[in-house]
Amino acid sequence: MKNNLSALGYVMAGAVFLIALLFFMQHYQQSQLVRAAKNGDMVSMYALGEAYLDGSLGLKPDSDEALRWFGEAVKGKYIPAMIRLAKIYATGEGAPRNAELSFNLYVMAANYGNVEASMMVGRALYTGNGAEMDHGKAIGYLKIAADGNNAEAQELMGEIYFEGKYQDCNVEKARDYLSRAVAQNNEEAKLWLAALDRGEGCKKKDLTPEETIGFTPIPQDEQDKNLFPPPVNGMSSLENAQGSVP
Repeated sequence: MKNNLSALGYVMAGAVFLIALLFFMQHYQQSQLVRAAKNGDMVSMYALGEAYLDGSLGLKPDSDEALRWFGEAVKGKYIPAMIRLAKIYATGEGAPRNAELSFNLYVMAANYGNVEASMMVGRALYTGNGAEMDHGKAIGYLKIAADGNNAEAQELMGEIYFEGKYQDCNVEKARDYLSRAVAQNNEEAKLWLAALDRGEGCKKKDLTPEETIGFTPIPQDEQDKNLFPPPVNGMSSLENAQGSVP
């Protein structure tokens, strides 16, 4: 009995030691992260934003602090922070929804060469969901994303060349984009490629009045170029928008 109590005491003492050690390590990580972030390390700023957002590392959840540190990383041109903030403002999870601010953040990241952001900007411009519709600019962003091996962008570019609505119809280019998307198991691309195999591509149709909204015709000599739009002053929007990050 005495031996059992002694063993139990060792176990309890070990458990208390482990809890204390974990607390110490957590506090140490937190203090190191804060120090690095305050010294201008953007990775630490981003990590601190995540910690405040989900309440990890012993920090209490604080969306204002999370947005502040993400915003500091954005000012330092840290692309993951741009993407993270764009998603926060798009979903409203962590801040009030702000479609314009989300779009501008994606544009900033896209103009620094981020493939995911190029896809998001291209899709928003193409569908008019989250931005004013502009198919000409959309194609420029989608081409960049597709060339960066984004399957959704490849599927959309294949569809565009298949239908020939906003670009000259081109079976070879449609097949190339769709095949690359299929190789990444994109289900929509499989359907379009099957239709192309049935000879259904390039049956050009006139644009309906609805489809001409937001359509910027592309000159023939530019149709095979990456129509990379000029940088958008998203930082100004980020800093001046109501409820934006400091």
